Amino acid sequence: MATCSSSSSCGPGYKTPLDAMKGPREKIIYVPCIYRNSGNGKPDYLATVNVDPSSPQYSQVIHRLLMPNANDELHHSGWNTCSSCFGDHTQVRDRLILPCLISSRVYVVDVGTDPLAPRIHKVVEAEDIQKKCGLANMHTSHCLACGEIMISSLGDPSGNGKDTPDLLVKAGGDSDLLLNLGERQTRKYRSDRFFTTCSSSSSCGPGYKTPLDAMKGPREKIIYVPCIYRNSGNCKPDYLATVNVDPSSPQYSQVIHRLSMPNANDELHHSGWNTCSSCFGDHTQVRDRLILPCLNSSRVYVVDVGTDSLAPRIHKVVEAEDIQKKCGLANMHNSHCLACGEIMISTLGDPSGNGKATCSSSSSCGPGYKTPLDAMKGPREKIIYVPCIYRNSGNGKPDYLATVNVDPSSPQYSQVIHRLPMPNANDELHHSGWNTCSSCFGDHTQVRDRLILPCLISSRVYVVDVGTDPLAPRIHKVVEAEDIQKKCGLANMHTSHCLACGEIMISSLGDPSGNGKGGFVLLDGKTFKVKGNWEAKGQAARFGYDFWYQPRHNIMVSSEWGAPKVFSKGFNIEDVQAGHYGSQLHFWDWTKHTRIQSLDLGVDGQIPLEVRFLHNPDADQGFVGCALGSSVFRFFKTKDGPWAAEKVIQVPPKKVEGWALPEMPGLITDILLSLDDRFMYFSNWLHGDIRQYDITDTKNPKLVGQVFLGGSIVKGGPVTVLEDKELKEPPEPVYIKGKKIPGGPQMVQLSLDGRRLYVTTSLYSAWDKQFYPDMVKDGAVMMQIDVDTDKGGLKLNPNFLVDFGKEPGGPALAHECRYPGGDCTSDIWI
Repeated sequence: MATCSSSSSCGPGYKTPLDAMKGPREKIIYVPCIYRNSGNGKPDYLATVNVDPSSPQYSQVIHRLLMPNANDELHHSGWNTCSSCFGDHTQVRDRLILPCLISSRVYVVDVGTDPLAPRIHKVVEAEDIQKKCGLANMHTSHCLACGEIMISSLGDPSGNGKDTPDLLVKAGGDSDLLLNLGERQTRKYRSDRFFTTCSSSSSCGPGYKTPLDAMKGPREKIIYVPCIYRNSGNCKPDYLATVNVDPSSPQYSQVIHRLSMPNANDELHHSGWNTCSSCFGDHTQVRDRLILPCLNSSRVYVVDVGTDSLAPRIHKVVEAEDIQKKCGLANMHNSHCLACGEIMISTLGDPSGNGKATCSSSSSCGPGYKTPLDAMKGPREKIIYVPCIYRNSGNGKPDYLATVNVDPSSPQYSQVIHRLPMPNANDELHHSGWNTCSSCFGDHTQVRDRLILPCLISSRVYVVDVGTDPLAPRIHKVVEAEDIQKKCGLANMHTSHCLACGEIMISSLGDPSGNGKGGFVLLDGKTFKVKGNWEAKGQAARFGYDFWYQPRHNIMVSSEWGAPKVFSKGFNIEDVQAGHYGSQLHFWDWTKHTRIQSLDLGVDGQIPLEVRFLHNPDADQGFVGCALGSSVFRFFKTKDGPWAAEKVIQVPPKKVEGWALPEMPGLITDILLSLDDRFMYFSNWLHGDIRQYDITDTKNPKLVGQVFLGGSIVKGGPVTVLEDKELKEPPEPVYIKGKKIPGGPQMVQLSLDGRRLYVTTSLYSAWDKQFYPDMVKDGAVMMQIDVDTDKGGLKLNPNFLVDFGKEPGGPALAHECRYPGGDCTSDIWI
């Protein structure tokens, strides 16, 4: 599933034929030129013709590539890849395929190294085609969506006509394979899936092209019937009966074979296939295994009906213990094959005999949920992963990932139940993301089982395995800073988002020298190796921080913090005046990876941090919280096309004494939107409050909820408020379970249903130390707010508190919260 829109930078070609019509004007054309039958004995050649009217070489042949052999008869040509692979970033259209009509060779021409001067990349000899496919006289070449190349033939090696489903060339490498798709035995040459242009016959893969085609299939001759002995009292195992239903057979209406299961009391019930018409067109798939789920024992029998369809045999037994251990499910029922080649089986219960449905529209269809509204119906959170920071604490210990129990029915409720220390100190864990999310919904090959932990200071990226044991994560891989710096020239990693193509994208705040640089690192979603920069060369922004993409509008938006070598030392207002902090939003062409617009938000928009599009993938607007400006800007696409921004919320500063400056900003440090795009939440880290706004009218947000949770202006604190445009008197200090809440509310995370808001108090260790030194000494906390989703309103839950001041390794600073199944700040819908 691709996320990019119409540009060819999102893989080869274009998204639609209409998009292709908007492509650039042609400047050169490749033309095969033939000398065969001319009498001069020269080989054919490929001409490069200039068709650019602005060029002095207009309408001239500017290059000629001679073939290495004579008498080929070049004819038609094709590409190694094309628009059928649009959205696949691994594909590059850089090889021209030249089949030969007479010699039966296929020339592969490199037009990528120098489009104006093509060169021979490889020659596929006729002997290889004849040996493996029995074909000759090559003609039309087409690339397939799976990355292979398909070439039609006109005859056999003897010059006779031959009607075949063409031949296939496996693209790439020096060991290209050719095979005759019309002959079943050539499956042994295959290793990858491919799709063909065959018609309705089942020889094109399992099943039929359409239900009407299936009606034209052959009459049934045998039928497989599960037969059950459970509850019969004879203790024998169930069996699979093969019944003859061929009226012309002397065994008509008789059981001709019985395959006994190896265990008793299974209760065979429904059955299914390893593959079916959903895989029609995939020649690698063969319907030769019958799937027999067991209603009582919870086993699944896989029966081989391909070797001898009249006498099936057991191929494999999937034991109930394996299903229970990996899935927590039991009582198997319906079995269906999926188009991706997997088999999906419904269950009726859990191992304890309770009802449990598994085959709905949510995460069983790949990671995440189909829509944001589907996500709101997801299960209640039971654990939360929280990065905890020791940098600037003075104890020299490494940061760690805490697993927090948030299940009210558990005796470990609101406790840290596991701690995963990082292998290095002074990383400054900050935000986190996933290897895959709802942007990959529908892709059954993707599993959300790796948490991505970018490091703000060390520039490492930790990949954490949360799939093997969600309650006890473990380190899967460490991406070292040197690799990122070498391949991307970036440092100070921040926001991580998964992409629909399977890659992982991480924003950076700087370069290896500590200067500001807003670029993006791409990691391979399977190997987690650094692939390079996402942004086009020379397109990095002056500063970086957060980002969010909205593919349906071909746009990404990113925000700015400041230069790492400045903010890492603490905050100084003079650095703002010197231009070391940002105030801009950057808009990027999602497919070309270029920065197309930068909007300066002015003084009120200084230090724009968290940026959020509305969750609706069709939406062309969103919000950004500006920390120093203590404002929220709405950004939106104008009718004329460019993007614009307008301030919709302003938190007025408070005149104070006993503080670093005469005026104290609210310092909006986190912002999020509910999955139904009804409410916005943000934190004022210095003023100490969480706010809830109704954003049904995005141009006019309405304050509907507010709760104070500490902060710098509490009654009896060191700061005296001289003038307050919002409050009549300072808020009272907040105590939960006898502990006074240190610091102010910072990172927020909303439950899927929107009814619970989790809050932590650490912003960034150097700034924590500067503004809330007691929090560094006593540790941060995690709180939970109950949310009124009908009329609006926020209320502190007095029964929930995670006190990170009592950690075994000493007081820690807790930052962003992340749910195992995704949430409203990790998942993007496309």
